[in-house]
Parts: sequence; structure tokens; C-alpha cells
Amino acid sequence: MLLKTILLKLEQQDELKEMIKREKERYLKFEDIYKLRLLGGDERFFREHIIDGKVYPHEVLTPPQKRLKNAMRFFQQKVEQVKDIEVLKQMKLKIDNMEILVFLVSEESEASCIFTVVNDRGKLLTNLEKIKSF
Repeated sequence: MLLKTILLKLEQQDELKEMIKREKERYLKFEDIYKLRLLGGDERFFREHIIDGKVYPHEVLTPPQKRLKNAMRFFQQKVEQVKDIEVLKQMKLKIDNMEILVFLVSEESEASCIFTVVNDRGKLLTNLEKIKSF
């Protein structure tokens, strides 16, 4: 969502329009292939209203849809506050240079252990958080 809002703001610069089109295809959606999929019943909402930018529906939203909508608005407000286009370009460059760690495990119990270690920030995980890792 942060990247989407950065690209939308950069797209307002005429000299960047073609580059932004390529970046949207690279990160968000190429033709009808979405680059990120959500699990569960909110994937359609995510695709239509977050990625494609359609107007939010008037009908009652599910709690996860409300959270997606609020998160998108949060990022839109923060990015809108940035007046220097160079700052946005630097933010996008940092996103481009991010690395993703992949841990391959042979057993599910190892995955649970890794989840616990990675998410333990000095505060013990609740039983619910531990169960969610499964």
C-alpha cells in the first residue's frame, strides 16, 4: 500500500509517467496478473479497491476490509504530506533495494519455532499468537 501511494504521487510528474507505468506492472499488476494475493475472502476487495483504485463500496465492510481501507488512507495521508519528489524517489529506491529472507524448513515445528524467535521482541508471545503461527 505504501508503494502504491508513492507511485500514485510520482505519477503526477509528467516526466515519470512511463517509468511509473513500468513500476506498477513490476510491483502491483501486469495486465490481469496481480503481484500480491491475500488469503481469505478479502482478496477481491484488495484487488479492486486498493490495487485498482476503485471507489470503496457503500455497503458495510468486513473488519479486515475496514482495516485495509484505513491503512490505505493512512499511507495516502503520509505520502501526501511529502512535498519533495526526491524524497519519494528515495523512499521508492529503498523499497527496490529491500531483501526478503526465506527460511526453508523440513518440519512444521521448525516453522513455529522460527516464528516465535523472529516475533519475540522481549515480550513473550501470547498463546493466541503462538497458535496463529500454525
